[in-house]
Amino acid sequence: GGLHHPSGRAVEPAQSRHCRHRHPDSHRLLRGVWQPSGYRRGFGDRWNAYTRDGLALGAQAPGVRSRAHTGGHEVKNRWVRIAVLIPILGLLFIVGRAEFAARSGPTWHIPIEGYDPRDLLHGRYLRYQFRFNWQGQSDCGGRFTGSRPDLDPDCCLCLTRTNEPGIDPAVRQTSCDEVERCDGWLRAEAVEPPLRFFVPEDRAQQLENALGKRETSIELTSGPNGNPAIIELYLDGAPWRQQLDE
Repeated sequence: GGLHHPSGRAVEPAQSRHCRHRHPDSHRLLRGVWQPSGYRRGFGDRWNAYTRDGLALGAQAPGVRSRAHTGGHEVKNRWVRIAVLIPILGLLFIVGRAEFAARSGPTWHIPIEGYDPRDLLHGRYLRYQFRFNWQGQSDCGGRFTGSRPDLDPDCCLCLTRTNEPGIDPAVRQTSCDEVERCDGWLRAEAVEPPLRFFVPEDRAQQLENALGKRETSIELTSGPNGNPAIIELYLDGAPWRQQLDE
């Protein structure tokens, strides 16, 4: 009942090349990859190719493994970068907001004097103290009128504008609960001497020579927390670098 050649010889039915070489105990896996039916993949050789008659089956496996391995690392690294950036961006936002709040407060020019007249410049820093224009009655700490009280760290300084807005304001020491009635305010603890102003080393000697001859003041803003944000050092009403360069 089989096929016969005209010569009378029996003819075996034609089979595809793959069928002729198929192992009798093989079953079909993904993408035409043939494995023995008793084969069990382990962790280390799950992608190993099964070869037969010099033909490497599953040749795509290394590429698949490489793409899966690389893609996993890219996703992991992306999340690591995001996790690192979030706290940094949060910190920058907080610092920027605090700086903006401090700089956006009212501006004041307050005279200063050397903390130690014998040593105005200490290294790269000008050591100074504010020469406040004490006026009115201080109702926190000791009671003083028109004189200089000792700064009480538990009190605040109430700043009141004079005829020249922001320049040499009237100052009195008051309770920190009463500062809403002031034009501006500073925490007494934040302005206790000695205070320091950074001076570039190459200008230190030139500035020291000018300090004794000119009226010196500090431009600052009073931030929402009562801390002074120093803006610039002034000599005779102009920024100190501008005065020294004239």
